[in-house]
Amino acid sequence: MYYIGGEIMKKARADAHVGLLIKFLNNSITNEINRNLLKFNLTATQHEVLVYILKKENKRDVFQKDVEKHLKLTNPTITGIIKRLEEKGMIVRCASTGDARCKCLHVTEEGHNILHKCFHQGILSVEAKLVKNISEKDQVLLKELLYKALKNLEE
Repeated sequence: MYYIGGEIMKKARADAHVGLLIKFLNNSITNEINRNLLKFNLTATQHEVLVYILKKENKRDVFQKDVEKHLKLTNPTITGIIKRLEEKGMIVRCASTGDARCKCLHVTEEGHNILHKCFHQGILSVEAKLVKNISEKDQVLLKELLYKALKNLEE
């Protein structure tokens, strides 16, 4: 839903502003992923944090600041997410190999198990649904255009 002249619009229209359509798409994707991950007691953002840590932890120490920068989220937001993941037993904080005063993040065995179980249901099914009825050529073009728009906002 969005407002136009005080009226609530329930469906996005093709002639809406690009930013508004992207916002709607992002919200829809997040909601769909959250529905799929509910049975694993995870949210889409918690899943993103787990995946990021898992991908990086074997190459170098992963710190909370790294997660904040990668996901473009604030310190208080990431602090809450990490705290909840710790409470669920999916990640742990350990002393850094380079500086014992710094705490790095690691995915636990439980976190690995959950990621393995939810990968297909949480992410791949949403991706398939998202690009259904869009040709390979149009998918490539869509990715290129979205990437350009993202870069424009990072300037």
